[in-house]
Amino acid sequence: MDNISFLQVINNNFAVIGTISGSLLTGLISYLVQKNNNKHKLRENQQVFFNKILEQDLQEKRKLIKPLLQTFESIIPPDILGSHVDINDVFLKVLCDIIIIKNQVKEFSSNYTIYMNSELNEAIWEVLNAVTAIRQIEENEYNPRLSVYCNAEDTALVARSEISTLLDYINELKTLLYKEIQLKSLDNI
Repeated sequence: MDNISFLQVINNNFAVIGTISGSLLTGLISYLVQKNNNKHKLRENQQVFFNKILEQDLQEKRKLIKPLLQTFESIIPPDILGSHVDINDVFLKVLCDIIIIKNQVKEFSSNYTIYMNSELNEAIWEVLNAVTAIRQIEENEYNPRLSVYCNAEDTALVARSEISTLLDYINELKTLLYKEIQLKSLDNI
């Protein structure tokens, strides 16, 4: 053992120290890469989770909104206002279906409460207030000597501006409802 020189001892220990430090450095780098990969996977899993929640939320909204939109489309088809239809006939149809409009909007409002925002709530109240104003005119203009149809025609003529306003409010509400059921990405949240 005495034959071992001091330089050999240092040389042998440097090799061991180099091997140990290389192993530690490799382990540290592996640990940091693994930690980074885990963070990325966690973010990816969170994004998938949030997308699933948004998808379920959107499906529920669509399920609640669809009947109201179908009611509006059946009473006032989108192409009717642009075609060569007598506007008085449109007003008369709206007037005849005013109770259906009121009931559908009220039912939607109560079912959609958890998703309701202030803009949508305001649009719903505008529609309901317009319906109430038209119903008031209808009650004031009612003539028991006339048929139901003649009373409706007379009311439609008297309440032209109110029915026109109701149609505008319904179109605003439809726009908001379509906006509610559009697919939203996580980037917009």
